[in-house]
Amino acid sequence: MLSCSTDEHWAFSDIRTGKMLIKVSSAASSSSDGDNMTGSTVPLTCAKFHPDGLIFGTGTADSVVKIWDLKTKSNLANFPGHTGPITCLSFSENGYYLATAAEDSVIKLWDLRKLKNFKTIEFDEKVEVK
Repeated sequence: MLSCSTDEHWAFSDIRTGKMLIKVSSAASSSSDGDNMTGSTVPLTCAKFHPDGLIFGTGTADSVVKIWDLKTKSNLANFPGHTGPITCLSFSENGYYLATAAEDSVIKLWDLRKLKNFKTIEFDEKVEVK
């Protein structure tokens, strides 16, 4: 089971035994793309496994989506662009795309192969997107 917390950590636990297998600070590893390299940590707001089970994403309170490698516990990429805390992430079934939502009432679609945002959907009025 993957979990994240406002204590700025993500953890991987064995659901059968209830034991935590690893717990990692969100500032433990730097990203390869150079974004958000201050070393400061921020609360994590959501997490989701990629369909391949080898990587996963976390959303942060400072509006950044981070992609992690489970084996190396390293931050592979960061996706800034929202202006509110990330509320939800969802990977496409084939694993090529990522949809993110935040408290800014915006949905962003990301191409994980190109590491860029290719579509942004903004709502005219303040709505909760989950």
